[in-house]
Amino acid sequence: MKHLSKPSSLWEDWVHVFCADVSLFSDHVDGFFGMLSENEQTKAGRFRYPKHRDNFIISRGLLRVILGHYSGSEPEELRFYHGPHGKPMLDGEYGQGHVHFSVSHSDQLVLYAIARGQEIGVDVERIRHDFLHEPITEKYFSPREAAFIRNSPSDVRNDVFFSCWTLKEAFIKATGRGFYLPLNQFEVALDPPQLVSIQGDSEAASRWFLHSLYPGAGYAAALAVECRHLQLKYWKL
Repeated sequence: MKHLSKPSSLWEDWVHVFCADVSLFSDHVDGFFGMLSENEQTKAGRFRYPKHRDNFIISRGLLRVILGHYSGSEPEELRFYHGPHGKPMLDGEYGQGHVHFSVSHSDQLVLYAIARGQEIGVDVERIRHDFLHEPITEKYFSPREAAFIRNSPSDVRNDVFFSCWTLKEAFIKATGRGFYLPLNQFEVALDPPQLVSIQGDSEAASRWFLHSLYPGAGYAAALAVECRHLQLKYWKL
């Protein structure tokens, strides 16, 4: 599985999102392993459990297949580097086309988001109805976000929390700053999804596009792109 049967055109106002259940690619583990760099192969070998090792190999292999498709390169030729706060990026000549990407995993599900010339972040989370979100909400979210979740009907409150969390996580991943940007220093809204302010600056927030994704029952996911007007295409692999 070295090439995708999808159109390769990716303009600057487009974002392509791929969703994969890694359990469906178990027959490709050996092939994906051969695409990985030496460092990735070493990391795969450190996993204690075969399931976790295979999930890592498949998710990294799929990333290389997807990025190879857009860069016009062989998946095994791709090289990566990390930004100041750990955000992965394409290195060398393959990064010169400004292909930006973001990856997120939860259980067996992995999301890949690809853009050209735009900072991008994606996040997916399994919705856990036994998860005690109140300490996080009250301590790390903005007052309005916390109030919105707190005032939601009790039977959907966890769903609302994870919808809000994925929007915030997608944004900090897109900025490349991770948790160096405190969660309560920017504010999102859910209906419709949007970035309200960044450290009190609504104009800076207006330059961002936030979008909730629905990858499957029991999951919440979101996309953040530094672009106000774009077209989104979505595939399940």
